[in-house]
Amino acid sequence: MTMRIVNYSPVFRPLNGLAASNRFVETDSLKIISNSASPPFNIEQQNDHEFRISIAVAGFRQDNLHVSVTDNILEIRGNVGCEETSVNYLHRGLDEHPFEHRFKLAKHMKVAGADLANGILQLRLIYEVPEEKKPRSIVINSEMVSHKTAA
Repeated sequence: MTMRIVNYSPVFRPLNGLAASNRFVETDSLKIISNSASPPFNIEQQNDHEFRISIAVAGFRQDNLHVSVTDNILEIRGNVGCEETSVNYLHRGLDEHPFEHRFKLAKHMKVAGADLANGILQLRLIYEVPEEKKPRSIVINSEMVSHKTAA
């Protein structure tokens, strides 16, 4: 099992503008827990409330992939299985080994959906701002107060 911690606190923030939003995880660190180094993946911020994880899964079908969220841990697993074929490979470069990627999501982060197309699995994540954390406008009353002077 491999665990990488990428610290996005202001002191260590990358200067290339690709830093992940603090809303993506509960702390200033993005915790990526992975049992395998492949397949490669990207994490993109679409706007202030939407993110996308793209994973290269060439050779995997929809029924070979499993996506679940338990206790704010997003888990993506893939397993092609042991299909015995009579193919004699001269070179086998496609990585079809079982894999597992896990991501710790922030408290209010939800997985909105997943799509598989052209060998890329894309997961849409949405940060849902709780009502108590949304900004609210305060009405300013403007009454004319008359000041009477004592005679």
